[in-house]
Amino acid sequence: MPLINRLVRLVIFYSESSDGAGRACTANTEFKNARSVVTDMNRKNVKDKHAEGVTFDTHVIANPTNPKEWIVFFKKDAGRSYFLVDDNEEVETFGHLDDLIAELRDLGLKTAEIHF
Repeated sequence: MPLINRLVRLVIFYSESSDGAGRACTANTEFKNARSVVTDMNRKNVKDKHAEGVTFDTHVIANPTNPKEWIVFFKKDAGRSYFLVDDNEEVETFGHLDDLIAELRDLGLKTAEIHF
């Protein structure tokens, strides 16, 4: 089972001030405005979005925690990205590219970019 669950990038706002002796940096730790740019999509979500005409740039990348496995990464406009997840909301991993390509075809996808 892969250790990777989700990649999340948070936007943190900070301010600088100077008291004459040096600079002080204060981070805003109120995360109510923070947003995730990477989320998860299961097979049903992918099929539904594809049926609605939503297009993705599909990328196949090596699993960062196990380079012998592959994961699927969907990029959408406006900086949104998605991992393909299983029914347990864990990132889906594939040991063989043949199995992964068959899965992508089953989802209705026609192209994917493979990153070694």
